[in-house]
Amino acid sequence: MSRQRLLTRRDALILALLAAAGILLWLFLRTGDTAHVTARITVDGACIGEYDLTDSVQGTFTLPQAEEVVFEIGEQGIRICENDCAGRQCVHTGWISRPHQTIVCLPKKLMIELTVPEASAPDAII
Repeated sequence: MSRQRLLTRRDALILALLAAAGILLWLFLRTGDTAHVTARITVDGACIGEYDLTDSVQGTFTLPQAEEVVFEIGEQGIRICENDCAGRQCVHTGWISRPHQTIVCLPKKLMIELTVPEASAPDAII
């Protein structure tokens, strides 16, 4: 009886092409354009602040609508470094720096969302 091979040359070629495509896609998404990223901070759906991360002064700050929350802008992006909410998931999220990343604090109904200007936004996100 002849033994059938588990992996033919064609199968190996398809797997190699899929792996290469996956690596290229990962590199493309990982090194996305971070120029002119804006951090929009909202509480209960209302925008309370917008900061251009490329032009903003680095350091910590609070906002009157969320006094117990301490935000930090640095070279790495933006983060919530102190908050008195239960669970502190927003603090544990850490730094965000790329478009469409978010930090959410459900107890305080607070969200930081990173956006790009309309002119440089992609046509579609899949």
